Amino acid sequence: MNLPTSKHVVLLAEDDEAIARTWTEALRLNGFKVVWAAAGESALALAKTARPDLLLTDWLLPEIDGMTLRRLFREDPALIHVPIILALASPLALPDESASALQTVYLRKPVDVSLLCATVSALLGKASEAGKPPAVDDSAGKRWP
Repeated sequence: MNLPTSKHVVLLAEDDEAIARTWTEALRLNGFKVVWAAAGESALALAKTARPDLLLTDWLLPEIDGMTLRRLFREDPALIHVPIILALASPLALPDESASALQTVYLRKPVDVSLLCATVSALLGKASEAGKPPAVDDSAGKRWP
């Protein structure tokens, strides 16, 4: 299991509870602290108090969508440097702007949890652990979304 020496805080903005549970479990198995919001507005409010090290957000969210949430992070001096992973169901939904701008990564759903954990680790500077595979609990034969 790849456990970071200090727990980085990942703010997860995802309205699908099953996906949120799966991603939270995988991230926690890999040593990350996860705070969850089911809507964009509550994610923005949590960001101001939880001070996340990374935002993992769905593209389609109630209240404030993932792309707007990303823009609001980039406009806030306290959140501007927070890396962002935007998960989306369709590659056609990708914005025209550069994906590399301001530490934003786009992942297509369904997201493989090993890829998700590796991406989170890479964005949070865990490159030294890059050679180790992320921890994934497959004990019940469950398939990750």
